[in-house]
Amino acid sequence: MIKNIFLPDQFGAYYLFAKRILGIHIGKIALHATVLYARANTITIEQCIEIPFDGLEGTDAAERTSKAVIQLIEQIGPVDDIHSAIASSVVVFKELRIPFASYEKIALIVPFEVEPLLPFALADAVVDFIITHVDQENHAHILVAAVQKIHITQQLELLAQAGINPQRISIDLLDLYSLYRSIAHLQSNTSTALITINVQDTSIAYLDGGQLRFIRTLQNGTLPLAKQVADALSITPAQAMEHIMRFGVQNTDWPEYAQAIKQALNGFWDGMQFTLGSFAAQASNQVPLGSIQLLGIGASLKGIAPYAQEYLKINVTLFDIPAIGTIPHVILKAGVTISLQAVTSTGIGLPTPMTSQFNLRKNEFEITNPIVLYKQLAVMGTLTLLLLISLFTYSYLQLSILQTEVTESEEEAIHTVTERFKNLDTEGGNLDDILDNA
Repeated sequence: MIKNIFLPDQFGAYYLFAKRILGIHIGKIALHATVLYARANTITIEQCIEIPFDGLEGTDAAERTSKAVIQLIEQIGPVDDIHSAIASSVVVFKELRIPFASYEKIALIVPFEVEPLLPFALADAVVDFIITHVDQENHAHILVAAVQKIHITQQLELLAQAGINPQRISIDLLDLYSLYRSIAHLQSNTSTALITINVQDTSIAYLDGGQLRFIRTLQNGTLPLAKQVADALSITPAQAMEHIMRFGVQNTDWPEYAQAIKQALNGFWDGMQFTLGSFAAQASNQVPLGSIQLLGIGASLKGIAPYAQEYLKINVTLFDIPAIGTIPHVILKAGVTISLQAVTSTGIGLPTPMTSQFNLRKNEFEITNPIVLYKQLAVMGTLTLLLLISLFTYSYLQLSILQTEVTESEEEAIHTVTERFKNLDTEGGNLDDILDNA
């Protein structure tokens, strides 16, 4: 179709042509995906899907992930754009202040500004950034993300095994932050931490007055918690995990379990409190942390938010999922439920102004489509040929009309002369000869 050859998909936030967008978040134990339908200036969240890796055949995690992606594509049908994300745990983040706010100008200097700060060669990495704040002096505060190329290669190869090629590769926590910033009533001048408790680790996004300042991943999640509980109760980690997911920190008839889970959680929150305290000390206003919002599989543990709030003496809540439906031009389709584990995949798929230009598919990873290029050249050649034929035909017709008018005018002039000069010999002569004879 002509729209896929020459016309852009959208102008700003307005979609000229409807498209389905798939956001994929690859976890340790499951694949989470969100399907969105963008049309005009409205984006509808159509589906949220979870495909556990447990039960899928495969010799390793990569093979099981590939099979989960294949199953996902079969389930949702064709999509126009695919967005995936790199885990923030393998990304190096650096905060910079630039003396101007033009995105294009910043993009030109970022690689040179961040190169001396990286623990690896710039040539071995892909660098991109988001603007988190523009101060009163029109200086941009940016968060630069540097990812080694090997991680991008691995993700592309993993998805290629399932037969898909994502148009965009971002970073999970940056998309989560951008989603959060799109929800107006969640914004605050105090400090906030978005904490995603995963199976093997926990990621922290620390916001200072709404500005993303720090990102860190701690190697502590629900699995380490289960191992601590298992050791304390002399049971297997699988048994401990089952009990944790079933009862959380609620009171049970097993007092030894209640004591073991609380001891494990106390150690977990002690480490979290130390990290958050160091962030608060480095923040510009050094204001103590005001609130925590929990996401991920660990946030689904029964009673974890009130327990953490009582232990930390800080306002701790689960991420406000219904608030996603309050984002301007975003609609949650009736019957669709977004879980605490699916919030990140929703952020990955949802186009937002803050991360709209962020894409790790740069340089050798930039997506190309030679078929479209060939179509463009073929269509351009055909249109050029049609234009030349049209010009030739138009010129020929105009010349024919002009020649006819000249002939008729000459005949009329000859008739007028012969009427006046009755004895004039006009046989075989043209207008000039007749006029000379007259």
